[in-house]
Amino acid sequence: MNYKNFQTFTAEQKGGILTIDINFGPVKVQGQDMLADLSSLCSGKTFPICR
Repeated sequence: MNYKNFQTFTAEQKGGILTIDINFGPVKVQGQDMLADLSSLCSGKTFPICR
């Protein structure tokens, strides 16, 4: 799977484990950009296990 289109974090899958590294500003808080990325990740289009 391709996990390269996120603006606020990087995601890497090794086997059955998906690791997400948050890289969103100095305080690492959720904002609209991060919520959009998380929504995309769990939409089923990018990461089909989230339903």
